[in-house]
Amino acid sequence: MQIKQNLRDIRAFKDIRQKVMAFEMGLSQNSYSRLERGKTKMTDEKKEKAAAALGVSVEMLEHFHEKHIFISNGQQGGTMSQAGIIQNPLPEDSLEGFRAAIQNQQEEIKHLRADLALFREENRRLREEASQMAKLA
Repeated sequence: MQIKQNLRDIRAFKDIRQKVMAFEMGLSQNSYSRLERGKTKMTDEKKEKAAAALGVSVEMLEHFHEKHIFISNGQQGGTMSQAGIIQNPLPEDSLEGFRAAIQNQQEEIKHLRADLALFREENRRLREEASQMAKLA
């Protein structure tokens, strides 16, 4: 079973970091990394958590292939584009899944931006403090 490769491919395609996957699955980053490398057994529970974190079904996780990358263009039936991507209208439940994944990513971006602002403020404060200490010395 190529689930470890599928896990890595889908995560990379969705531009999700291992750290985020580990958090979503309730694992340490090291444990997640071992899972992705096939060093740890992928239980059904872990499959469900990984699929949920990726915003895909367990079936997609188990049987992923590049042919599963769809573009909704309103055409009836599936046709191959010049880039080799199957163009096919997505079922509404897939669209909802993608919308939910996008919403989750937007929330993650918002939290990361807030963290970045805090780090910048802390950095500024520490620089000021270091400057004041240097003046006193």
